[in-house]
Amino acid sequence: MEHNKYIDTLAGFYVDNYPILSLSEEDVFEKYTNNLESLLKDRVWFKYASKIEKKNILDRLKTTSSLIDEIKTMIEAKHSNLHIKHISIGGSYLFKINNINDIDFNVIVSGSHFSYTDIYEVAEINKKLPVKVKRISIMIFGEDDFLSKTNVHDIIEVPDYIHTSLCMREGLVFPMRNVTIYGHLFNPKELDRKNLLVRIKGQLFHAELMLEDKVDLHKNDKARLLKSVGRIAEAFLFLSEGFQKLKLSPKNIFKKEKILSKSLHRIDILSWLQEAKNYIKFLSNET
Repeated sequence: MEHNKYIDTLAGFYVDNYPILSLSEEDVFEKYTNNLESLLKDRVWFKYASKIEKKNILDRLKTTSSLIDEIKTMIEAKHSNLHIKHISIGGSYLFKINNINDIDFNVIVSGSHFSYTDIYEVAEINKKLPVKVKRISIMIFGEDDFLSKTNVHDIIEVPDYIHTSLCMREGLVFPMRNVTIYGHLFNPKELDRKNLLVRIKGQLFHAELMLEDKVDLHKNDKARLLKSVGRIAEAFLFLSEGFQKLKLSPKNIFKKEKILSKSLHRIDILSWLQEAKNYIKFLSNET
């Protein structure tokens, strides 16, 4: 390669298909403050959780959403001129039991914009968060960049990896994964399966690089293995939700994730990765 970094697009390119997503004018978070469970009912992580796990997820959502003023203050301290229309929790913070190191907030603002900030000064908010974190990540998107093709530079470069096409990559799965805690909810939209396949390929590619010790080198081996299991599990869940003809069982996916997260046997993780890649190959041959 020309450089020592690995680029998402080595796993495939997204095709333009706008709008990627849009925000509802009428459906807003404030309507759900007394019924937070309705914000979770369509999330596969919640649907297949045990009764105790569902209670923990709801408690986390209730506590975290109550901190919205502090969260907005953190955002506005970095970007005082933005009009915030939506904030949601992405990633695994609400749903995972163990190995939670950070919380991801995805923000949508008026106009065209992209920025990414990691905040490590978390001592104060940790006093109130239901699960303490080491880092808060804030990714901010412009609404216009989801609605039509713009010239926004949606790239995150870290020491050993370049993440590209974030508007498409993340916007595709917001309605499937994210849980809104402020502002406008997402409008229903037919799933873009062609681009979802590209997203899943990239996710599996990233997991493979972690298993080969080529990226996330700032993490120790155990942390990379755990993260790779999480990446593969999420890819399987997107396959189960987006391609139901595969008849993948989310319940079995969660079971496998728990087993591999405990054992951390690299060969078993690689085997699960290959199983996912086989499904991708089958679906790609059909299109």
